[in-house]
Amino acid sequence: MRRLCFLALALPLMGCNTPINLVVLCPTGAVLAQASSVTKMAPGAPRNVILTANMAQPRVSCDWKDGNTTVTSNIEFPIALAPGPAGANAGPQRIEYFVAVIDAAGRMISKRNFERMLSPQGGVVMEFISGTTINLPGEARPHQFQILTGFQLTPAELAYNQTPRVLPVLSTP
Repeated sequence: MRRLCFLALALPLMGCNTPINLVVLCPTGAVLAQASSVTKMAPGAPRNVILTANMAQPRVSCDWKDGNTTVTSNIEFPIALAPGPAGANAGPQRIEYFVAVIDAAGRMISKRNFERMLSPQGGVVMEFISGTTINLPGEARPHQFQILTGFQLTPAELAYNQTPRVLPVLSTP
């Protein structure tokens, strides 16, 4: 029992010499749900899909030291591409996406747009955005911010994403 009491008293003191900055709590990363997918259609042919791209959860790393007023983050995320029936005759498609920084109150404090030409043949591409800088007001810490990614959708692409679609029924033998 005495040994257990000693350990209970000694454990908090053991951390006194541990540097606080060993673990950096970076901004969290997320994909805006309504902008996580984009479908490119053949011109003049409604519902004739060339390509569908789906963005997955971003991974965020950062460089920050206690007392600094800025944090610099790097963001990496995969985009999965699925070819559509009209993709065989189409060339590369322009895909636009954004990286936004959201503060603790949910306000967007910065946003950068990017574009990329992607093949309608399918597969997965990795996107890497370096050097996203956040100015930390007052006593704010990096983990109080969120880095949000998503596709920059046209009104037609957003409407398509919001249209309910019937999934095919799979039969079992």
